[in-house]
Amino acid sequence: MVLCQMSARPKILITGATDGIGQLAALSLARYGAHLILTARSKAKADQTCAAIEAIAPGTPVDVHFVDFSDLAAVVRTGKAIAARHPRIDVLINNAGLHAFEQRVTADGYAEMIAVNYFAPWLLTDTLRETLVHSAPSRIVTVGSEASRQSGAFDIEKDLLDIRPLHRTGIIKDLWPHQASGHHVLPRTSPAARRDGGRRQLPMSGFQCHRARP
Repeated sequence: MVLCQMSARPKILITGATDGIGQLAALSLARYGAHLILTARSKAKADQTCAAIEAIAPGTPVDVHFVDFSDLAAVVRTGKAIAARHPRIDVLINNAGLHAFEQRVTADGYAEMIAVNYFAPWLLTDTLRETLVHSAPSRIVTVGSEASRQSGAFDIEKDLLDIRPLHRTGIIKDLWPHQASGHHVLPRTSPAARRDGGRRQLPMSGFQCHRARP
């Protein structure tokens, strides 16, 4: 396991760690003795998660950074704050994401689902790139959606900048049902990665990038 190859208490950053897969990962990694760095939007959910971690692995160091991933400037500020506080990060788990059933446009002018699921993890990873390189051997794990297996051709302007209304299924209304698969569920990969089969590694960086579809 990765933890065995790193320091006695590796630092692991998990986004979207107060629900679902992210929370389960935080609890499991706490059992293995990790120092957890978590991002959250809700203080109440963060407090509940921290209490659950303390109950299952007493004494686990947990640092929480509050950020709304639909606010891209806030994502960059949070990345810089994390880097300043943690000069070493052994693992970054890009897990935060959402599936919207109505179109919401962010203050930056992007579809909320695109901002949170794609732009935010790319920006966070890029902001932390130097820290991750200096923390070698480090890992980046980007959690995707099973629906991304159905994604079609990638068109930057259409797929990343489209803010048309959504069908109740979360697909752009104009595309439903003929082009329902794939819109806003594009494969997520790290900006630090190059394609190399199922595993990705930035040459000469000392860290590896992995994509997971639970």
